[in-house]
Amino acid sequence: MSESLRPDVALGVRLSARIARDQFTADPRPVIDELLEMAAGHPEVLAREAGIWAGAHENSEHHRPIASALAGIPGARQWMALGRKRAGMGHRTIDPR
Repeated sequence: MSESLRPDVALGVRLSARIARDQFTADPRPVIDELLEMAAGHPEVLAREAGIWAGAHENSEHHRPIASALAGIPGARQWMALGRKRAGMGHRTIDPR
C-alpha cells in the first residue's frame, strides 16, 4: 500500500528544494518572493523550513545572502536553533559489516 505525505510535509519538501536550488545566489529576493508565493496560506511551514535552513547554513560565507534573507521571514528565527543543531550533528555513515 502506498502512502502519500501530509500536505504540510509535502509543502515543506518543495520549499526546501526551492531554497537548495538557489542556495548560492547573491540576490535572494526572487527566491524569497517565490517561497512566499508557494507557501501562501501556510506561513508556519515556510517559517519552519526557512529557519531550519538558515540556522544550518548561517556560518557559511557562500550561503550568507540566502541564509540572512531566510532568517528575515516572520517566525523563522524560532526554528534556527534546530537548524544549528542538525548542522552540528554532522553526517553519519552506517558500517555495512
